[in-house]
Amino acid sequence: MHMKTLSIAEYQGAEGLEALKAALLASREQGETVTVDFSAVDRIDLRWLQLLAVYAQKENPGGLNFQGVSEAVSHQLALTGMDALLSV
Repeated sequence: MHMKTLSIAEYQGAEGLEALKAALLASREQGETVTVDFSAVDRIDLRWLQLLAVYAQKENPGGLNFQGVSEAVSHQLALTGMDALLSV
């Protein structure tokens, strides 16, 4: 199985959300395990979290990993309840 790393910082803004969705779906089609890199961001747009949660739960269970999650991002994930859902 191939692995792909996506830097979340590359997908900011409304058009970035669509690009992130396309990248995730392309990785699924290729059978890749995705690692999402948060190291270049200190905040997360809730829309990103929703997309990642749907992808992790429905599109590619067990094939989504995280790296570079800062304390600030961890706190934001905990506040939204997404930490447990995404297993971060």
